[in-house]
Amino acid sequence: MTFYQVWQQVMFTGQVDTNKIVGAICMYLLLGLLWAFAYLIIEELFEGSFNGLPHQTWQLNLQDMTYYSFVTLTTLGYGDVTPAGALARFFAYMQAIVGIFYTTVLVASLIGIRLAGVDSSKPIEKIREEALDKEHGPDS
Repeated sequence: MTFYQVWQQVMFTGQVDTNKIVGAICMYLLLGLLWAFAYLIIEELFEGSFNGLPHQTWQLNLQDMTYYSFVTLTTLGYGDVTPAGALARFFAYMQAIVGIFYTTVLVASLIGIRLAGVDSSKPIEKIREEALDKEHGPDS
């Protein structure tokens, strides 16, 4: 829920400024942590789902799973921790896809908003009206 609310604030309000950039970074970090907890749950339910992970309680594996999550999110893939089970593999490749799409969509959107100089707090209909007025003049 927190991720969704931050996404709404970063993507759909106001001009691109420092707060939007910091918000986007926070969303990326939150994504990595969400996946880390998903991996912890998978490992807890299906022990041995990850190779290279010591067999210990989930609290002690948090650091390793957070590391693995961010390595996967950024598509680095060092290989020291690897998914062994089918569910773990599924989540790993889904996280890599989400990581690529997140950065692509976010960067493209923020740059597009910045270059267009659009105040996205305005309704889209108002923006269209203003664009048509500029194109055809206010008397058209």
